Amino acid sequence: MSDRIVTYEQWKEIYQGKPHFHHLSREFEDVSSCKVELFSKSVSGNLLIPDESCNFEEKHKVSFVLTEDELVLIDDIDYAKDMMQKAKSLMEAQDGSRELFQRFVVEIISSDMTMLEGIEDHIGDVEEQILSGKLDEFNKKMPDYRRILRSLYTYYGQLAMIGETLQEYYFSNDKLVRMFDALEHRADRLQGRVQILREYTKQVQEVYQAQVDSRQNEIMKVLTVVATIFMPLTLITGWYGMNFADMPELTWHLGYPMIIVLSGLIVGFCIWVSKKKFM
Repeated sequence: MSDRIVTYEQWKEIYQGKPHFHHLSREFEDVSSCKVELFSKSVSGNLLIPDESCNFEEKHKVSFVLTEDELVLIDDIDYAKDMMQKAKSLMEAQDGSRELFQRFVVEIISSDMTMLEGIEDHIGDVEEQILSGKLDEFNKKMPDYRRILRSLYTYYGQLAMIGETLQEYYFSNDKLVRMFDALEHRADRLQGRVQILREYTKQVQEVYQAQVDSRQNEIMKVLTVVATIFMPLTLITGWYGMNFADMPELTWHLGYPMIIVLSGLIVGFCIWVSKKKFM
């Protein structure tokens, strides 16, 4: 068994003219998802791994060519180097390149459950802030969490598909079938956890909307009370704005003070009624 990690340019120099070179070179230049391609004596594909260190806004691209006795990883930034060393440390004496590849992929996602628990804690913090009245935190953070979870859900689904495909490809080798079945199930569990978190974000959305509705209801209550208090004054203003000639209050020397006192009494009465009703 042999394994190596090369850059894309090194791979082109080494494998120029070998079977499937043109097909594989096109695949490596346009990596948009995790996938696997099957050939008669080899397997190739791409891993597009979300980068936690930059808030999952970028992804690491690692391509691979796998045969019975050789594993070649194509990586331009040395992301795969540490993962490969850890995978080798788990190798057994009879393991070959295909077992090494399975352990390599499992190593990539080995700490992802802990990472997802951290995301869940952050979403919980946002929920607590919403309940304490800090509604701006939702608009600041939740769109990012929804984007991250959507990306991770797709990523784990693609890894599960790779595991399932390789099980079928190596159906005659019981050990490889079990190993890639384990990979598929691990990816499925991670995808299921992501789905739970996506449902959690929907619950937080509902909590946020309930808080917004409650705040709007309080505002509308205040506006309704204010409008109710000043509605009788609007009636008085409209009434005396008619300026009919036979209105004695217009010529009475106490007419203006009388209207002031009457308006004050009406406002006071409305405030007293509103407090009795809403408290």
